[in-house]
Amino acid sequence: RHAKLYKFMLDLPIAGTLLYHIATSRKSLTEELKATCFYNPYMVRTSMLDAYHEAAHLGESPKSVYASVRCHYTKCNIVNALKKIDNSIYLLGGDGEESIQERFDEYKEINPIIEYSLIANTKHLPQLEKPGEVLKAIQTYFSWQNVSRETFNGSADLSLIRTIFKWK
Repeated sequence: RHAKLYKFMLDLPIAGTLLYHIATSRKSLTEELKATCFYNPYMVRTSMLDAYHEAAHLGESPKSVYASVRCHYTKCNIVNALKKIDNSIYLLGGDGEESIQERFDEYKEINPIIEYSLIANTKHLPQLEKPGEVLKAIQTYFSWQNVSRETFNGSADLSLIRTIFKWK
């Protein structure tokens, strides 16, 4: 009910744009990242904030994307899809994320082949908070493929991994 009203307000040309710019201001993004995304709020770096702020203002209609996410129009029920998957599914999450253990257990009830790991002392973005532990968890799941740092040495994939896991 409130989502439709908020969406209507965001779709207004002047008032909606003002609300969007307030919601995606550096101050709002900083508060959001510190409160919900990071276990240790002091991990929020200026470079991360710059990237999030820039991304919030790029593209054809970032306000529309924001409105859809904020008003829960992007949520869908994945239960039927999870039941049908017979491939391995590995999930990673931060143990500080609210109700994550329960969510992962629900997924496991739906499809018993799902495996998961929780990264200690992280929240919504464990790949940014503890990239080394995330990499270890990934290597554990893919150990049957002998994925290691040596696999990527000298290739473009290593630079991609470094880009994903490190902020300079």
